[in-house]
Amino acid sequence: MTLKRLLLIGAWACLLTAAPARSDQGPLLEPFSHELAPMTTLGGEPRLLQFWASWCGSCFRVMDDLSRLAEGFPEIRYLAISIDEDMAEPAAVLISRPVFAEHPERFWFDAGGTLGRQLGVVTTPTLVLLDADGVERHRHLGHLNSADLQTLRRQLLALSP
Repeated sequence: MTLKRLLLIGAWACLLTAAPARSDQGPLLEPFSHELAPMTTLGGEPRLLQFWASWCGSCFRVMDDLSRLAEGFPEIRYLAISIDEDMAEPAAVLISRPVFAEHPERFWFDAGGTLGRQLGVVTTPTLVLLDADGVERHRHLGHLNSADLQTLRRQLLALSP
């Protein structure tokens, strides 16, 4: 096992025992690290949010597709946000995902489910594309086929400088 994986496992173990904090700055997102961040602190740039759950098989196919797509749009922040009830299950699932090892900064946990409720997320996978002002520009529910990916690519191009 690599040192990087051991450090990630240690970080997750610490997180699993921590309770999410409250904030008046908006819904809290908890990265799979030691910090909590209100969603409002993640602004200032377009964001592609993918809401997923550890039990959702198609979420991982979408995650792989979006991760590849995000490589071509570095100015748009891609965040994969778990809506699981606690962090243990998604943390256990992510450790085996190459995309997590390559880009751990993209993976977040919706502490308390606040952001998902605020954005009206009712199923997984759900994609929400927000512009730099936080205005929703595109939404997609379910798996992505090639036509869906082309539509999303056009939406991303429209938000790119």
